Amino acid sequence: RKIRYALTSEEYKLTISDNIHRPACLLPSFYLKAFKRVPMISEWWELFGKGGIYSDLGWSHKSTVGLYDLLLEKVIRKRCDGLATISEYLAEEAKSMGVNPNSVEVIHAGSLEKLCGLEKLNLPEPKDELLIGLIGFNRDELVNNFYLFEAVKDLNTKGHNIRIICSGQKKLQSIIPSEYRSFVELLGWVDYDEFIHVFNSCHVLTLLQEDKIRNRARFPNKFGDYLSFQGVILTNAVGDLSIYVKRYPKKVKLVESKQGVELLLKNIIDNGMPVFESGICEENTWVSRAKQLENLFNRI
Repeated sequence: RKIRYALTSEEYKLTISDNIHRPACLLPSFYLKAFKRVPMISEWWELFGKGGIYSDLGWSHKSTVGLYDLLLEKVIRKRCDGLATISEYLAEEAKSMGVNPNSVEVIHAGSLEKLCGLEKLNLPEPKDELLIGLIGFNRDELVNNFYLFEAVKDLNTKGHNIRIICSGQKKLQSIIPSEYRSFVELLGWVDYDEFIHVFNSCHVLTLLQEDKIRNRARFPNKFGDYLSFQGVILTNAVGDLSIYVKRYPKKVKLVESKQGVELLLKNIIDNGMPVFESGICEENTWVSRAKQLENLFNRI
């Protein structure tokens, strides 16, 4: 149907495709490029081949769609007129393939503009109760945040009152180790208004990741929301997150050990919430990201 639509379509100035190497995007886009000279722009939002999805999944994936991704992901993107990559890692991959640097734009995840106008909630005093938010709890996040959970457990045994609030499937409650259950609350998937209220009420937001190629090549969507909420962001700065540690050092804190987490949390408990750099939310909305994409369009 997409090919038929391309055959009968009116004139276009460009095409945009996410998975450009997959046939449903590839065939109509290349038809318009080859026969109607319509420039082709692709999003590159994930590493599909070696080191990425291909390496993380099993033999059935590797022998079917994974093999297709492995062979064509980069070959096809090399022939695009423009690339919007989600990370500096993928931008460098594109340039190493011979793509003109002027045809590449790195566009990170953003947040809704309306979040910048949120009324500031009255956070509880962190010395009374410190709240930590984790969006998207799952088995990987349990492993990635191991030293956060351990640090909170130790601080609570010393008389502090710290809770970790997570969104995610409630059935995953069973995988939470028993020694953590007293301070971990799994909300389930909540509606968006409640989601905003809950995570904008947290003193700390956690984003800890395994340092591997796939995570360096991607950029976590929830980080855009984290930037618009009130809390300090706790991260081990895998991939492009290191950019934000340098850009917003009061808002985005680098931690690489259980001791580092304990020091950060204890500092907030003892000294209160820091005053962040101004304009963080406004600089990282989807509107600002759209302007980056528009700049790419104008260069093609």
